[in-house]
Amino acid sequence: MKNNHFKALFESAPVALVEGHWNRSFKVLNVNPAAVSLFKARDAKQFKNGFNRLLLNIPGKIFLDLLSARLKGGIFESEFRLPTFRNKPIYVWIRLVSIAGADKDSRRVVLVFNDISRRKGQERFLKKLAHVDGLTGVHNKRFFLEFL
Repeated sequence: MKNNHFKALFESAPVALVEGHWNRSFKVLNVNPAAVSLFKARDAKQFKNGFNRLLLNIPGKIFLDLLSARLKGGIFESEFRLPTFRNKPIYVWIRLVSIAGADKDSRRVVLVFNDISRRKGQERFLKKLAHVDGLTGVHNKRFFLEFL
């Protein structure tokens, strides 16, 4: 990161940002403090060394779509569950954006991660409420209609 303004924005962003070079594998070039915190890494060095291991946990179809967007130089968005460096799973929303450097290298990307674990928990709770009577805890009519 040569541009100091970009570096300041990158470092202070409240969302997890990972800048990298994606050729045959993903090489982390820069990671902001929010990403280190989100994935529970000890420091940026541990994050850079172990991030490819985390990427292997992306579901297959989503990973293929991610690679396809990277090859086309497009934007990709999805949500899925990933482990952290401490093996505690979190739900993340990811956005891949190809960035063109001075050399117009389409393999440079920025990955943006948002933690959506809380939202996913609320969705599970609401789904349960839709199928269970809140007072008695017994399955309701909707549960049995969907079950059949």
